[in-house]
Formats: sequence, C-alpha cells, structure tokens
Amino acid sequence: MFTIRHPSITARAGGPAQIFDRTKFCQVTVAVRPARGWTWTLSRVEQSGRAQLAGGAVGTARFSYYWTGEPKTGMHSRTLKGPRNTAWTAADTIGLKPLGWAPCGSSAHLNIKAEVSARAGVDRRRTSTMTAGGAGNAPSTYRVSWKAC
Repeated sequence: MFTIRHPSITARAGGPAQIFDRTKFCQVTVAVRPARGWTWTLSRVEQSGRAQLAGGAVGTARFSYYWTGEPKTGMHSRTLKGPRNTAWTAADTIGLKPLGWAPCGSSAHLNIKAEVSARAGVDRRRTSTMTAGGAGNAPSTYRVSWKAC
C-alpha cells in the first residue's frame, strides 16, 4: 500500500467562476522497481474530497490510471448533484481491472490522473465547487497486488 498526499484541486462553476475554472486536474507519475521476476497492479484505490453544490449543480471527480506506454486505462468516478454541502469518498476495485499488470522485466511508471469538474445549478449566480483532496490534506490510498512474472 502507498499513499499520496497532494494539495486539493477545485473546480468552480456559477457566480464569478470563469469557463476555465470548471475543470481542473492533477497528474502524478509513480516509479516502482519491483524485485526481479515480480510485477504489480493496483487492487483498490480510495479518494476523498468535498462538494459544495447549489440546487441543480453537478460535481464530478474522475480518476484514471495507466502504465506509461501501455494503452489500457483503469478508471472510476464519483458524481454528486446539488443541493449538497458534504465531504465525499470514492473507493474502487472494479474500475481498475482494465489497467492490468505492470509490464514484467522493467521499471513500471504508473500515471495517476485526478480530474474534477463542476456545472452550475439552476441559479447561475451561485458558485458551486467540487474538490478532490483537501479535508486536512487527506491522502489518496492505493493498495497493490503482486504476482510472479
């Protein structure tokens, strides 16, 4: 298991928010050098954040995972609808299956992309936000599985 602690990323819509505020993302690359003859994959991920959504607003957090140079992508998302002012969590195992295992015999670079988006609600004068991370800078947790090549 490993954790990544990063500053929060927040998307905003409505009120004074500009069009470029509606989607924000952060990408991290993790380099792992497994012992000779072994490979690994993600088996479970846990993310968290906060949503402050006006009536009719929608906030989405999307997470994707892929090995550098490989076409397969694992992903999961969390969508919330307003009105709502709450912390949220997202945990997934199923969406990771397409990721597959790191290529055997090489250092594997896992790319992790977090993206948040917000759509304004019925009253476009009210600002709505969707945040990934935050809440005391809560870490994202990644559980791994190992197997022999």
